[in-house]
Amino acid sequence: MWKNNSCHFEKSKYVMHYGLDFDIDSDYGITDMSGVDPNIQIYNILTNGYCKKKKIDVYMQLFQELPRKHLIPNVVTYSTILHGVVCVGRCVDAQELFNKMQQNGQMPKIYTHDIMLHGLTNNGHIDEALSLLTMIENNEQHLSISCYNIIVHGLCKHGKFDEA
Repeated sequence: MWKNNSCHFEKSKYVMHYGLDFDIDSDYGITDMSGVDPNIQIYNILTNGYCKKKKIDVYMQLFQELPRKHLIPNVVTYSTILHGVVCVGRCVDAQELFNKMQQNGQMPKIYTHDIMLHGLTNNGHIDEALSLLTMIENNEQHLSISCYNIIVHGLCKHGKFDEA
């Protein structure tokens, strides 16, 4: 199941690290949970797997089902999806999801900011990353040195040495 530190979804049956037996349809998510009531932690595991496999659209369909199942996405859920979305270069979708996360009462953590800043700078959206950094500072949210390192690295990577 694990190869080169990434998750592979080649078979339909999985026994996860947590001892849960899932039957996963590669295109449509969970089809059988073997008597286990799915909770947000199980969906977070699936989120991570789908995002590592870069099946963002498949997971987004599953994500839309959470309210119907009376499950509330938490910061881990949103942060994992954000990482997957920016990894495939969908920065506009990531910014919308980042805003939705906050509208739904889930305040970003330091690692969520790092994901967004890293994704924006890696995809060449330096101005958006700088705006996000300013917004974080203005809202007096917690920042770490990694946020600034990401910005400096992104500026240098894109030839903006004077701004760095």
